[in-house]
Amino acid sequence: MAETKIPTREELMERLEMLPKAMRTAEENMLRIQDEIDSLDLKIKNVESRIKKGVIEELEDGKPKFKNEASRQMAIETRTNQDKEHKDLRGQITEKIKESKEAKIGYSFMDRKFKAVRTMAQLIGGEKNE
Repeated sequence: MAETKIPTREELMERLEMLPKAMRTAEENMLRIQDEIDSLDLKIKNVESRIKKGVIEELEDGKPKFKNEASRQMAIETRTNQDKEHKDLRGQITEKIKESKEAKIGYSFMDRKFKAVRTMAQLIGGEKNE
């Protein structure tokens, strides 16, 4: 069975210095991803507004083609589902949401590791740094 090596105080202090920097980078990455999600969401809403406007303004013999709310909603839904740009944006936002979840898991792992290393350093050093 492999023997577990207990890190030295110096190794722990080095990790204590490194982890907050890595956590800050991870936080910046999570913010960047959220900005990208927000931007994609805005683009999706713009596409949906364009489609809705087109349906509302569509005429047939000089009169609105879709005379009631149910027919307008059905046309909007059909056109939205068929719109290539909307599909592409939806795919992109799905990927970004997945990336965001993975980034949050990574950050959470680093946070737990930081707390464990800090506790180990306190135990080895016999001091409390709250």
